[in-house]
Formats: sequence, structure tokens, C-alpha cells
Amino acid sequence: MKKSSLKILLALYTSTKKPLYLDYFQLQLVLENISYAGLRSSISQMKKKNLLHTQLLMKKLNICITDIGKRELEAQFPAFSPRLRDWQGELSCMVFLTAPKTDKQFRYLRNVLISAGCLQISRGVYATPGSFSETIINECQNSYQKSVTVFTINKYIFNDLQGLIMQQQSITQLVQSYSGISKEINHLLNLNRQVASFTQSQKDQFFSVFDRLFENLVNDKGLMNYYFPQVVSAMSLLTHLQQILTTI
Repeated sequence: MKKSSLKILLALYTSTKKPLYLDYFQLQLVLENISYAGLRSSISQMKKKNLLHTQLLMKKLNICITDIGKRELEAQFPAFSPRLRDWQGELSCMVFLTAPKTDKQFRYLRNVLISAGCLQISRGVYATPGSFSETIINECQNSYQKSVTVFTINKYIFNDLQGLIMQQQSITQLVQSYSGISKEINHLLNLNRQVASFTQSQKDQFFSVFDRLFENLVNDKGLMNYYFPQVVSAMSLLTHLQQILTTI
């Protein structure tokens, strides 16, 4: 999916059933150098895929995300995944045993796991928070029945994988980035209370903060809040940005 389409979904995403409606002007503020015609075209294509819904409110066309759109965004950004929302540290692990003739060095399966964001514990050992996806499990059942073993870890006898997980997932860097974004959002919220409307410079600042959140979400595997529950979550940052966006 195009970056611009993901940004539109992100701007409209909520973790509740209550929809958020934004108009074309508001959505233009989260996209760089897109014309009104270009935005209309993007929204029209996304609507055909049932990712978005449009509705006429007070003589103005407004857009909201559909359940299909939410699932699409959650698949792209694990930080919003319902599967990880209440994650308590349990991991599913996969160990390579004897490679099948169809994948002699596990190259294909290794690429599937890495593409899905799984952690590489060591050569031939991979893990994921919670459970492996249905797609991966089906692949193993169909092509690797005697070639891999899959099990769950929810208790450690000696040492744990926190250090490795934090290193591989760059969690410390995420904490620092989200803290910086939070400060900038608070500054924008204060401005929003003091002025009747944003200047172009302030709108540019809003775009910059939204863009930084987007780029960090690309690397956020949804584990930060378990290890750093005191740090503001990506969902909270997004909600505050939406609060500003609805009043601009």
C-alpha cells in the first residue's frame, strides 16, 4: 500500500467503535504536496477497496475508516494490533530441525519469518510475541511438518530475552522518539488553545510531527508499552494529533 494511503488510514484510525470523521482539507494536512484532485482520487480508490467510507455531514463530505481499513492498518502497524494490546510477555518460538527438500536451507521460511517481523534468537530459532500468524502456521503444516517445532514460552528458568528483544526491536530509540514527539504535540495543543487558527508555519509543524509518528510506527513492533508502560503510547500520541486536526 502507498505511503499516502497508509497516512490517510492512520489519520482516521481509532481503537474504539466510534468513527472519526475528517474532511478533505484536514486530510491534506497529513500529506505532503498533494492536490485536492490527487487526494480525491486516492480516497475514491480506497473507498472502492472498502477501506474508507464517506458521508455528507452539514453539507460537507467527510471521510472515516471502515473495519476493513482498520484491519489493514493494524496489519501494517503492530503497535495498533489488538493481539498485542494486552500482551504479557509470552512468546511463540520456532526451531528449525531438518530442512525439507523443497527448501533445503530454510531460505524461504526464514524470509517469511523475517518479513513478518519475527525475532531471530539465534540461527534457526525464531520467536514472535503471542502467536505466529495463521499464515505462518498453515505454511509450516503444509510444507514443514517434520522440519520445525513450534512451542510457547511464558516462564523462564534462567535469564530471559528482554535484552535481545529490546536490542533487535530498537525499543530504547522508540522510547526517546515518542518522548520527543509527545513534547512537540503538547506544544501544538497549547498553541491550539491560544489561537483561533494555525498559521502556515504551525500547519507545517503539525505535518512534521505527524510524519515523525508515522515513520516511527513503521519500526514499532508493538512491544514498547510492555517494557515501558510509563511511556506515552503510539495510540495516545495519535489521539492527541487527531484532537488538534479536528479543530484546525
